[in-house]
Amino acid sequence: MIIFNQKVNQVFCKSISRSIIVISTWLMMLTIQNVHAEETTSPIEDKDSGYGKLKIAWGFGYGFDWRKSNLIKNTSNQKTSGIDNKYGLIASFQYTLNPSVFIELPIIISYLAPSTRYFNSYHNNSGDGYNIDVSILGNYYLIVKNGFSFLPKAGLGYTFGYMWQTSTRLVIDKNINDTSSVIQSSFFIRLGAEVGYFKHHIGIFFNYYFLTNEFSSIKMRTAQTSANAAIQPPVTIDSSNTYLDSFGTNIYYMYRF
Repeated sequence: MIIFNQKVNQVFCKSISRSIIVISTWLMMLTIQNVHAEETTSPIEDKDSGYGKLKIAWGFGYGFDWRKSNLIKNTSNQKTSGIDNKYGLIASFQYTLNPSVFIELPIIISYLAPSTRYFNSYHNNSGDGYNIDVSILGNYYLIVKNGFSFLPKAGLGYTFGYMWQTSTRLVIDKNINDTSSVIQSSFFIRLGAEVGYFKHHIGIFFNYYFLTNEFSSIKMRTAQTSANAAIQPPVTIDSSNTYLDSFGTNIYYMYRF
């Protein structure tokens, strides 16, 4: 009887040992799977967010556009093209479709420093302005590894800009302000790429403005009849223009929550 009990105990201990080995192996495999999942999970996911959740990102950036213009092109000192510089703040709304893909709607509001093509001939200054840029982009996480990510993106957008310049002219005993202004709107195709480390991202956009409309009210100098003649008021030229090909680039920093 004692020998039988010893054999039973041995069999029981072996069974327990085998069970512990099986459970330990299963737990180790599960841990490895979880670590691998954490390394390959998109940075836009976390334990508190699921697919379809709307999130927001904030950032800032710099951009420049090469623009051409046919406004009042018949004047001898009027340039027909130039580079506009933009310094802006970004708010981007993103919607997750799956672990690797999300759609975003970035809105960029910028201070716009136009080239001399509009206002320099009369005001002797390039002017000031603002610009609003809205686009819808598809994003794909091509590489995700240890917190680093790389994602290309593409989409369409619309931009609206307003530029102006004011000069003061003294007439007898009072000052008169002469203001020139230009409204510019464009539709564009946007391609870009972004590199991220956890929630910090740096990216670049390439923009092709395939359709641009301009509406302007620009002051121009008038010819003096003689050296002693009184200074003549400027002539206001109202015009509009449509052109097809212009290009731009944006670089930016974004914090994706």
